[in-house]
Amino acid sequence: MIYWPLIISFNGDDELSFINDENDWKSDSDLYFHSYAEGDEVIDCQGKIFELVFDEQRNSVDIRPTGKTISIREFELLVKKHMVQLNQCCISKFQIASIHEGMKIIQQTVGERPNGLFSYQAGLAAG
Repeated sequence: MIYWPLIISFNGDDELSFINDENDWKSDSDLYFHSYAEGDEVIDCQGKIFELVFDEQRNSVDIRPTGKTISIREFELLVKKHMVQLNQCCISKFQIASIHEGMKIIQQTVGERPNGLFSYQAGLAAG
C-alpha cells in the first residue's frame, strides 16, 4: 500500500519530483506514461521504496513495492541534495525529524512545470 504524498527519485539526478496524491498521479499522463530509467524509484511518506515498472498490456507505469524502506538519515540526505540542486542556502545544519517533514519541505520547493511534471520554483530560501 502506498501512503501519499510521495516523491520520485531519479537515478543519477538529485532533483526530486513531488506527487501529492493518487489523483495527481492518475490525472497526469506525463507521470504514469513517462519513460523511467532503471534505478528510478518512488518513496512514500512512510519511507517505503517502490519501483516504477512499465506495464505493456496497460501501456502505463505501475508503482510496485520493493519491500525496502529508507532511513530518516538517508531521506534527509536526498532532501539535502535536492536543496543543493536548487541552490538553497544553509543546508549544512539542515535536519528533519521525520520522512513526512522532509516531504513537506520538498513540496515547498516544487511547482508545476508547463508539461505537468513537478519541478522547483527558483527563489525560495531555506533557513
